[in-house]
Amino acid sequence: MSSAQKTVKILSFIAMAIAVAFIVVGALCLAGVPVISSDNPEVLRQLGVLCLIDAVAFVIYVVLGIRGANSPRKIGPFRVYTVIVLAFGVLNVAVAVASHPENIIGSAGVSTIASLVLAIAGFITSGKVVKELDR
Repeated sequence: MSSAQKTVKILSFIAMAIAVAFIVVGALCLAGVPVISSDNPEVLRQLGVLCLIDAVAFVIYVVLGIRGANSPRKIGPFRVYTVIVLAFGVLNVAVAVASHPENIIGSAGVSTIASLVLAIAGFITSGKVVKELDR
């Protein structure tokens, strides 16, 4: 297993931790717990649904990442999912900024920005796996 494949696998395990965090935050938002300082309960519901959708995307990201790390010929779907996760991360940032910009600095903002960084790192690293495969 090459260093790029190991990196994809490590990124996948980190993504699983982020997926669990998104599941917790999404469930809390849907339960009505004020995770962010918003007077509008509709914003909480929207954030909760978006976090749960993002968590599902991360679980798929994890499965495809580990599969691609174990068998480099199957890395293509993982690359596609890194782009999808990146899109959801941008949506999460947009919702956080739209609801209250000061919350982007809090723990929810840190996990959202971490997911963006993880998606970018996954895309770059999977590109290295593809280059190694082409050699």
